[in-house]
Amino acid sequence: MQTKEEIELLITVLEKDFNELNEKREQIQKRITELNHQRQLLIHQNPSDSTSQAVQPSVTNHSSASEKIALFRSLFRGREDVFA
Repeated sequence: MQTKEEIELLITVLEKDFNELNEKREQIQKRITELNHQRQLLIHQNPSDSTSQAVQPSVTNHSSASEKIALFRSLFRGREDVFA
């Protein structure tokens, strides 16, 4: 069984670690926010890049089987370095 002093020391150490993790989390969140802002700026500067992806033809129920398969394979691409 641990003594009261050992427990208090452990609590102090864990609180210090916890505060450091919170600071690190805040730094990471700030960096993510900055990068999202930069990404939005790039999207607005290069609208042709984002519109070229949005203009791709859609696959409907009336599309051919090969178009449907191509869409499925593009969405659910497996790893080519792994075999069953």
